[in-house]
Amino acid sequence: MNQFIARQPIFDRRMKVFAYELLYRFDGTRNFAAMLSDPDKASSETIMASFYGNDIKKITGNKPAFINFTQNLLESGIATLFPNQYLVIEVLEDVAPLPSVVEACRSLKEAGYTIALDDFVYRPELEPLIRWADIVKIDWLDADPEEIREVVKKLRPRSPRLLAEKVETHEIFQQAMDMGFSYFQGYFFSKPVILSNKKIDPLMVNYVRLIQHVSRADVDFVQLARIIRRDVVLSYRLLRLVNSAYFGVRHEIKSIRHALAVLGLREIKKWISLLAMIGITSSKSDEIIRTSLIRGRFLEIFGERHCRSIDPEQLFMSGLFSLLDVIMEMPMADVLPQISGVAEIEDALVEGCGPIADILGIIASYERGEWEDAVERCGHFGVTEEQLLRLYLDAVSWCNTFL
Repeated sequence: MNQFIARQPIFDRRMKVFAYELLYRFDGTRNFAAMLSDPDKASSETIMASFYGNDIKKITGNKPAFINFTQNLLESGIATLFPNQYLVIEVLEDVAPLPSVVEACRSLKEAGYTIALDDFVYRPELEPLIRWADIVKIDWLDADPEEIREVVKKLRPRSPRLLAEKVETHEIFQQAMDMGFSYFQGYFFSKPVILSNKKIDPLMVNYVRLIQHVSRADVDFVQLARIIRRDVVLSYRLLRLVNSAYFGVRHEIKSIRHALAVLGLREIKKWISLLAMIGITSSKSDEIIRTSLIRGRFLEIFGERHCRSIDPEQLFMSGLFSLLDVIMEMPMADVLPQISGVAEIEDALVEGCGPIADILGIIASYERGEWEDAVERCGHFGVTEEQLLRLYLDAVSWCNTFL
């Protein structure tokens, strides 16, 4: 049986990741929407695959996982097989508020589980379920804000936390914030807010210079060490990195120049660019750097395993820089020219063409649960669905370990 599992972040009001909803597909002949014809099978297989097959902590980075529950799954008590700190029980919108369902929710709530109502549309008969709900999810796609405001008023006496889902723009995010929503789910966070005539913030200049420096063919280690030493946090991160178990050095490394010598030229380019990106994204949501890291690692190992004609370093940088327009609030065509030495990846990130762009398209489709498109793109490289899942999970695990 073919299996895909991806994750979609759910943010709190500070744009910190509160949890992930698991996106999934089982059986290579059917997509997620088609699986709704057999929701018991889909949800139970998601739970088993997530908690047993792949280790839920690796997928969600120790964050809770929202997973759909049907009436049968609620009544079966299967949820109690899994730790309540990692599972959010998402009651599907078509689950009727039968006494047996309400009793199951009450029992799970008292056992410490978080209950969420999915795709909520207010009806008086849902009041018994609302009583036990911790979170109510309201769909904002093509929604009427006035209708949502009325639903919010009706829910206020029960005081559940409100989650705005399918938030696709920053304007919708702000509207939901103003209405008092606690959580936000959608792809708004990865879409750029372009500010006209914006220049790179002076606080970012050192990081940009760093990326420029390591992108040169003839890296000057003395000059590079001098740039790094200007930033205490960056120096700390580099020394902590090179002394970590990842590199397995026998004796503690205490100087920046020694650290650079240990890393070697290829690793210097990758890790310094990565650390610089973390510095640049310090004022953004943590999920931006997570997504960039996962993309970078996905492209790198994809190239190493399935497309050796492309330099893995270029692939890593392409994934890492793929959200620079979001981070810098500038068009990608304006951002990349300010970073020398990345001409090889401009076609992929600006024009969206070439083999690097094709691989980037795979991970972008996978992130959104657009399985058919991801599989079709993989087919051009001879990559199977099983290999695609493994590439994604390996990239997520690597990102969690690094951060």
